[in-house]
Amino acid sequence: MGKAKKRKRQQERLHREPIVREVAELLKAGTPTWWRFTSEARHGLRAALCMKGMSWAAADERAELIVRLARHRIGMSLYPTWNVASAGSERIHHFCRACGGALEEDSRHAWCGVECRSVIMNNAYHGAGRHDDAVRRRTMALILGAVPKVALARTIRRCLHCDGQFIPKKSDNRFCSQYCSAHFDRGLPERKCETCEKLFRPRLKISRHCSRLCAARKPKITRPCAHCGETFTTARAYQLTCSRAHGREIDRQKQQAARRAQAAQRAAGAQAVASPMAEAA
Repeated sequence: MGKAKKRKRQQERLHREPIVREVAELLKAGTPTWWRFTSEARHGLRAALCMKGMSWAAADERAELIVRLARHRIGMSLYPTWNVASAGSERIHHFCRACGGALEEDSRHAWCGVECRSVIMNNAYHGAGRHDDAVRRRTMALILGAVPKVALARTIRRCLHCDGQFIPKKSDNRFCSQYCSAHFDRGLPERKCETCEKLFRPRLKISRHCSRLCAARKPKITRPCAHCGETFTTARAYQLTCSRAHGREIDRQKQQAARRAQAAQRAAGAQAVASPMAEAA
């Protein structure tokens, strides 16, 4: 009986080892400390184990064991005291986390003014829930097998603007927040605004105005409708009809013309095949 229990424990340990390794890599993505995602990881593991049919108490015990082993793997054996936990808030910042501007020497704050502080706090408030949900989904996937068990370190990225770590929701996410995406210098050359004719640095290649105000003030175009011929005014350079109904009618006519062309092509091909056979007969 003792050997059977020992063998069972060894099998559980071998099955648990890859999950512990992935959870440890996930905990290392927590900011400002590695304790950030411990409760979310335990929550996701417990929920997945309950969905597997395990009781809540047993699932919570197993999830706590996995998270504890993951913490031990990265050197987080004991919970920190107040002095140790608050030591990270005393670190010195050299650049503002919002605008990127240089700060005074030995600055204890990560912002340069009230506006930048509001931006940082707003991003932290709205981004916390998104990152927590991503951690719970990934830990549940480790148990349920909803996604391939690839190394989670590959999904942990650094923001191209603020250089902070974040967990992307999509494969093409490169920024931790909308603010960083808007203020990232993409290296595009300056161009002239089509409304106010001032030079500005565009965010995207298709940007033609320096602000939303100039985009709303852009000159309107007067042209005839491609369907009914009546004159209409629009601010969209690509709009060719005076209404959506006329646009749908033009699309319908184009589809009918394309179908007629395909039918004629098929008929011509069938006739070309049938002609040699008729001559041979």
